[in-house]
Amino acid sequence: MRIAIAAVVTMAALVLPPSAGAQSSRPPTLPPVEHGRTLTTNPVGMVLKWFNVEYERRASDVASWGIVGSTWDIGFSQYRSARLFARYYPQEASPSGFYVGVQGGLHVLGNDTRPGIGVELGENWLLGSDRRFSFGTGFGLIRVLGGRSDDLVLPTVRLNVGIAF
Repeated sequence: MRIAIAAVVTMAALVLPPSAGAQSSRPPTLPPVEHGRTLTTNPVGMVLKWFNVEYERRASDVASWGIVGSTWDIGFSQYRSARLFARYYPQEASPSGFYVGVQGGLHVLGNDTRPGIGVELGENWLLGSDRRFSFGTGFGLIRVLGGRSDDLVLPTVRLNVGIAF
């Protein structure tokens, strides 16, 4: 009988979840971020004559703001843009982790300059033992406004690497 009781107690200890007394109601977050700024670029885009540079600065644990400039030589024309953005990081580890962002700025298509607004989803990682290497991906859409029915919608693609400081 003692062997049966010991077997039941052992099985219960292995199967039942541990006590929830020390658990927090707050969801787990990413490790603390020591660096609140990043400077990145897209090295893959350079092969396509698409150059960009992005500066991002933490505003709080859940938000950041920044500026991005880009140029793309399409061959028959040139595209340039300068945009401001704001990003929301639900994991509370800005500028690292998943984000949802909004952006707005100026877009130069050939000789035509127009304003544009857009949205973006992405994720940033701060890597390395001191978390100074920044790697980010993202995708979004920008509506370049023209005041006419022929507004242009452009994709934004991020595959950026750089430094955190």
